Amino acid sequence: SGVPDPHIWMDVELWKKTIPVVAEALIQNDPTHAELYNQRAEAYAIELDALDQEVRKQLLAIPDNQRYLVTSHDAFNYFARSYLATDSERENGEWQARFEAPEGLAPDSQLSTSDIQKILDHLQKHKIHTLFPESNVSKASILKIISSGKALGLDLHASPHPLYGDAMGERGSAGDSYPKMLRYNAMTISEQIRQGEVASAIPVHD
Repeated sequence: SGVPDPHIWMDVELWKKTIPVVAEALIQNDPTHAELYNQRAEAYAIELDALDQEVRKQLLAIPDNQRYLVTSHDAFNYFARSYLATDSERENGEWQARFEAPEGLAPDSQLSTSDIQKILDHLQKHKIHTLFPESNVSKASILKIISSGKALGLDLHASPHPLYGDAMGERGSAGDSYPKMLRYNAMTISEQIRQGEVASAIPVHD
């Protein structure tokens, strides 16, 4: 659509690049504590390196043919490119098939019939069973797609645990800090995809 995607925090390596920018702004405003800001910036960069590897390891443990994500809106493009795609997909641009969303970068659009069909085609092509709502976005689009898919005989369900996309969780929640938010998302995606695959493999008897 040509609209810049602002969700850079979904790729820890990209988000890490903001650290020196923030540190420099703080130092300019408060030069007396420059050494402290630099020390904390360095420590946080190390923490994010570890977080990046942790998230990557957890998600790459999902079999390649199951590592697909469908969420409420386009908040997870950077996430999919970094943590769901293969190296060759990142190089040739095919990583975009790893992620789809019924709504655009701003989660306020109305779904058209063609929007729904596009997602259903994607779900069928990649044998996706689990769709992920987001904590700060209406579930309406996800539920509409699931309803339409079930009418066609597709085995679809929504994750009972919404992901954190545009906002972190409330204080005391599983996503109340940036590292916790990323860990929660990675764990939820991994667990729900695996559970969805197991459930879809169980025959249903009337």
